[in-house]
Amino acid sequence: MKATDKQYEKAVKLYEDGGATAVYDYAKDIGIDEWSICFACETDTPDCKDGSCLVCGSVKTKQLTYWVSIQTGDSPAYNLIAKTKKECLQILRSNDWGPGYAAPVKRTVEYEDAFDLLDKATQVGANLRC
Repeated sequence: MKATDKQYEKAVKLYEDGGATAVYDYAKDIGIDEWSICFACETDTPDCKDGSCLVCGSVKTKQLTYWVSIQTGDSPAYNLIAKTKKECLQILRSNDWGPGYAAPVKRTVEYEDAFDLLDKATQVGANLRC
C-alpha cells in the first residue's frame, strides 16, 4: 500500500517534529509496505500514490536499464537494444548482423513517469545513448 495525500500531510507534520525516523515509524504503523529508492534521501523510503517520497516529498525517479550493441558503421537507428546482455548477444548471433556492431554495453536512464521516458527517447537530439 502507498500513502495517500492525507497521510502525506500528517507525515509532513511528523517530519517537522521528529525527523525522518518519525515518518518511517508512521509508515510502518499505517501499513505502508511499498518502499523504493529516493535519490534525494539517498535510501529506500515509503512511497506515496502520486509517486513521491513520503519523507521529503520529492518525486522519485525510476530507472530503465537496457543493453545496447552500437552499429559502428552506419546510423544509430540500427543499434540493437535488449533487456539483458544475454538477449542482446542472442540477437547479434541469430540474425548474422555482421561485424559492424560493438560488444553490448549496459545503459541506464532515469525518468519520472512514462511520458518523461518517451520524451527523453524521442526529443530532437535525444541522448539515451542507444
